[in-house]
Amino acid sequence: MKRLLALAVSLVIGCEVSVPEYNQVANLTQITSEKGMNILPDISSDGKEMAFSSNRRGNFDIFIKKPEEQAVIQRTFGREDDLFPSWSSDGKMLAFSSNRFGSFDIFIIDAFSGHDTRQITFDSTDEIAPDWSPDGKNLVFTRIRRGDENSYSIIIVDVETGIQTELTNGLFPKFSPDGNRICFQRGIEEGKQSIWIINSDGTMETEIVYNPIFSAVTPSWSIDGERIVYASAMNGKGKVEKGLIEELVAYRPIDIRTVKTNGSNDTQITGDSGPDGFPVWSPDGFIYFCSLREAREANDEYNINIFRMRLQSLP
Repeated sequence: MKRLLALAVSLVIGCEVSVPEYNQVANLTQITSEKGMNILPDISSDGKEMAFSSNRRGNFDIFIKKPEEQAVIQRTFGREDDLFPSWSSDGKMLAFSSNRFGSFDIFIIDAFSGHDTRQITFDSTDEIAPDWSPDGKNLVFTRIRRGDENSYSIIIVDVETGIQTELTNGLFPKFSPDGNRICFQRGIEEGKQSIWIINSDGTMETEIVYNPIFSAVTPSWSIDGERIVYASAMNGKGKVEKGLIEELVAYRPIDIRTVKTNGSNDTQITGDSGPDGFPVWSPDGFIYFCSLREAREANDEYNINIFRMRLQSLP
């Protein structure tokens, strides 16, 4: 559990820095309020359901919640940890990462019964952060190979056949709404990450966000495919005990930003003293993200909740 605490805290908690371009937002709403780490939101294609990971009952499990309602439904159960839920475009299935059999693998379950669990990857490495293609035929995910120099690969797997294709090196891939492109983050030098886009067939890699002040991490698409939302993060490096993604301790989210897919109009959209991370753009125009903004006042680093906001305007 310490390993997962390190993962969640390091990726969602950051520290205050002064970054320009703050753009005032409206309609900020807290979606979860339970004690514990409520992290990694993903929104169904109709915008009506949010899936997320939470350790409110001990280990991390997958939960579902309607943003407008208080009720929360637990979808996975067990002694191990389930992370990174991802909705299929038809809203029927959830993909996620779980270490229930040792290393993290990709699984699929029925979103509204929790039954028919199907394992998709069986590698001894860690496979994390799956994302469905719009046609529901493929999943893209990150594979972590550990050794003297850890490597992070972006893999596409055919859900029916299990055939895998390695695209490039990087982390946290997301399919564009039309399925033709994938955004992701990549380590470009020691202690620095930037945002890239690649065609789904592995061609035309393009770096769209590089900043000398901060790292750019965990990108996600707008519904029209014209913008990317991502988290700015601390630069640096850090080592913790061996385990899942400890290398990312160095990249601690600070604020949420958006950028056009051609790299222009990079704009900061949150500026609260509580760090914000793992943003995702919903089909109805909200941006959901994890934040410590409420817990910071109580000095509670293990109480992370999910918020959403709607922007007044973007350049």
